[in-house]
Amino acid sequence: MPFVRSRLRSRSIAAILLALLVLPALATGALAARPTFHDKIDVTLEEVDICGVVGTLHVTGSQIITVDDDSFTATGQVTNVFTTADGRTAVFAGAGKFTGTFTDNGDGTITFVDSYLGLPERISSRGPGGTELRDAGIISFITTTDLTTGEVTTQVVQRGPHPEADSDFSLFCTAFLAALG
Repeated sequence: MPFVRSRLRSRSIAAILLALLVLPALATGALAARPTFHDKIDVTLEEVDICGVVGTLHVTGSQIITVDDDSFTATGQVTNVFTTADGRTAVFAGAGKFTGTFTDNGDGTITFVDSYLGLPERISSRGPGGTELRDAGIISFITTTDLTTGEVTTQVVQRGPHPEADSDFSLFCTAFLAALG
């Protein structure tokens, strides 16, 4: 499940970069005006390996991002269309609100809280077929990192159907491969 591990690793890397690069500037008041960014996404990636299948990934979407002193909010939608060389496609999409907060606990640990509200993920086939996986509602990932030992603990809090989270994220590949047919 390289893609699942990659997604979790990407989320951790993004949180660390946010903590190291953006949040120190926020803590000093450098962004006191609550900047808001409007972002449009339209990118095609070749030779992408998702769950052992190689294909082309076309990502489209839009979002509005607001940054505060110790948090950020992104509201929008994104659609990923994965196409194999033989023409099979799968669509995974999400829409809603994503918030992230950062807290220096004062004891050598930092805590990130990443919360998704809306439709964090839907995996479906294009054309005939249907939805293979649907996560909806609220799901939050609370990650605390000990800066001395490097120990990372994560807690998941959820309301609504989140079958992928309930499966330790192994259900993604099952749903993705079913959508490809």
